[in-house]
Amino acid sequence: MIPASMMASIVLKVKNEENNIADALDSLVVQEGPLEIVIVDGYSNDRTPVIIRDYADRFDFIHLHQHGGTRGESLNHGLSLAKGDIIALTDGDVIA
Repeated sequence: MIPASMMASIVLKVKNEENNIADALDSLVVQEGPLEIVIVDGYSNDRTPVIIRDYADRFDFIHLHQHGGTRGESLNHGLSLAKGDIIALTDGDVIA
């Protein structure tokens, strides 16, 4: 368990995960906070960003960013945005 005085950042790098992202986010939004979910979308050409924006509208701790490049570059971009004391990494097709 994370002490209440610490925040966890969960960083996801995603691209074209429309079939999985809702399940992944459903499993993350129920985690104990305080937390932020930083999602870096690699310019998906499916409905992934639309689905994420819907979640971000409902949960103020979800933040969508778009960044191209390699998976490593996307991950590094997400890590640079994370504000948490603890950082966890996952992907758009993982259930927490």
